[in-house]
Amino acid sequence: MMLLQHKAPTLIRFHWAFTAAVAFTLSVLVADCSQPLQEVGTPPSNQNTPAASTVLPPSFTPQKTHSDAAAGANTSPLVAGESVISSPYAGQETQEIKALSTKDIEGLLSGAGTPYGGMAKPAELNGYPGPRHVLDAVSAGEFEVTLEQREKIESLFESMRSQAIVIGEEIVELETEVDVALAMRTITTELLRENILEVGQLYGRLRLVHLETHLSMMDIMTEDQVDR
Repeated sequence: MMLLQHKAPTLIRFHWAFTAAVAFTLSVLVADCSQPLQEVGTPPSNQNTPAASTVLPPSFTPQKTHSDAAAGANTSPLVAGESVISSPYAGQETQEIKALSTKDIEGLLSGAGTPYGGMAKPAELNGYPGPRHVLDAVSAGEFEVTLEQREKIESLFESMRSQAIVIGEEIVELETEVDVALAMRTITTELLRENILEVGQLYGRLRLVHLETHLSMMDIMTEDQVDR
């Protein structure tokens, strides 16, 4: 009995200390529970830190939406029904022979020097007169030649003209064959090669006929007449 009375104050102090410890622990737990919950792995928020702006990588390219693509289609330079292919020969589809103009055909068949832009053009531009031009000037009273000169010039012109007509007719015939075969879709490589190569040779011969005639005029006319 006396032993219990002696230990009573000690037990009272232990009980008080234990009760205080429990109360402190509970207060700590209550304080922790009052804080807002955060997701695991999410850093604590800081209200004083400004929100970071979204930064896109340099290689980022916004993708066009379907509506954007539809709108862009209307800005295309190609309009429905409009062709981007044009021919430099547009408007010449009705020519009798597609490779030759009407003027070329007339010149080839008449022996004139007008086809292909001028058969004797280099001679004319370098001061070598042609018989046709001289005879026209004499007939117009703009140029004087002797009777002998006139006869020689007329003979030279007729010789040139007769040769040119024969060659010109062959060129027209060959070009017609090629044109018809192309139009009928019956052209062959053999026909094309044969006719075009022959036309090339005839073209060279025709130029020589006209150019050599201009050179022959220099033997008929005097230097003073040529200079005029």
